[in-house]
Formats: sequence, structure tokens, C-alpha cells
Amino acid sequence: MIATGCGWFGTDKALHRVGPQPRYSEIWSADPSIDLFDRGAELVRAAVEAATYTRFAGLRQTFPGFEDAIDTERQRRRGSYVDLISPRGRASLGLPRTDFNHITELSVSDSYLSAIVCNYVIFDSPQPDYDPGPGVVAIKVRLSNPSKDPGQPGTPDRRREVADSPGGYVPDWNVFGPWRVEELDLEYERLPDGCASWFQARYPMSVRRGENDMSAPLGTIAPTMPVGIHYPEWIGPSEG
Repeated sequence: MIATGCGWFGTDKALHRVGPQPRYSEIWSADPSIDLFDRGAELVRAAVEAATYTRFAGLRQTFPGFEDAIDTERQRRRGSYVDLISPRGRASLGLPRTDFNHITELSVSDSYLSAIVCNYVIFDSPQPDYDPGPGVVAIKVRLSNPSKDPGQPGTPDRRREVADSPGGYVPDWNVFGPWRVEELDLEYERLPDGCASWFQARYPMSVRRGENDMSAPLGTIAPTMPVGIHYPEWIGPSEG
């Protein structure tokens, strides 16, 4: 499932080569106080999705601007951006699945933003090697902007239940602009309350097994579902 090839991350979207169609989708929600289409939440979504797609298609075919936005020296040294974004390992990314993501603890200014992204995965068929039971993980996201330019936001995708014909998994413009990804790592120390409450609302019988572990009871048969509709899709840059 790993594709190779050449690409370019310049601002000219005609030069960007989009990678293969993935066998997964990402569906987003957020705390009631957070608008998924505000610039801060959009940047959080872009960082997480770009990292996941990088692992699927390779760095040269991921989101335009992501290669410039990440600290490439740190990536080579620790492998954090690409390798740690999925707790279930590289092999599971090739399996048809739906990632459910939820933004909590979002803090935004003109030059800095931080957030926690809660995540759990449902495959389209039983996968006992990767998914013994539903569990939630937390991803720490932090970006900074050294300039006064906020970057070019996207067109909001207001239709959760259908695929938008101009939209897709990968934007054809640089969503990040001058923003830089400072941190994109799993949270090992604690599971934030926002993630625990969000996951428990979906799996009421889930239990905590420590500061950073919350999952369905042992022996739970993991649910399955067809790959969901990617939401929000990347439709195009906003003209506003």
C-alpha cells in the first residue's frame, strides 16, 4: 500500500501530485465550544490527517506544505510525526478502517495553537491482531506561526452525510501556510478528561485501566463498519 514517486510542495497547486486513494477515512468532531471550521481547528485537522496520509502515501505525496511545516531533523531523529500517529502500527494502515477523531483542549492565538486529538479506530472487518477491543488514545498537537500571515483557510464542508464532488482526502493548496508543526505525538502520561468523556459516550461500558488507558472491557468483540465518508473533506481554499 506504500506508493513511491516524485512531487512538489510549492504553492502552485497544479504542481502537486496527489497520492493514491486511501482505504481509510477520518471523521471529526469537537467539544461544543470548538468550531471544526475555525482556523485553529482546521490546522489541527490538517496536521493529524497529513501525518496519517504521509504514512499511507509517502512524504512526497502528502498534503502540500506538510514537508515544510514539520521539523524534518526531528522527524529523522525520533520518527515521531509519521510513525507514532497510529498506535496500532504500520501494518494496520493498509486495512480498510475509519478513524474517529475528536478535538479537545484547543487553545489558539495568532502565533501559537495547541490541542488534544482523541482517536479510536473501527475496521471494516474483524482484525484480532490489531483491534482486540475499542480503545481511545490522545494525540498532542502544537503549531506555531512566526509571521503575521494566518495562511489560507479552506471552504467549510457543511455536508457530513455526503461526499462533496470537489472535495477529497488531500487539499490541493497549502493549508498550513506559514504555520509550523512543533509537536504531534501520542500522549503517554495521561488520558485527558475530554477524551475519556467522549469515548465513554460512545462505549458506555468502557473502563479506565490507568492514567492513560481507557478501553472497552476485556473480551469485548470489536465492532466493524464499512469505511465511512471522510468528514470534513478538503474542498478548496476559501475566497473570504
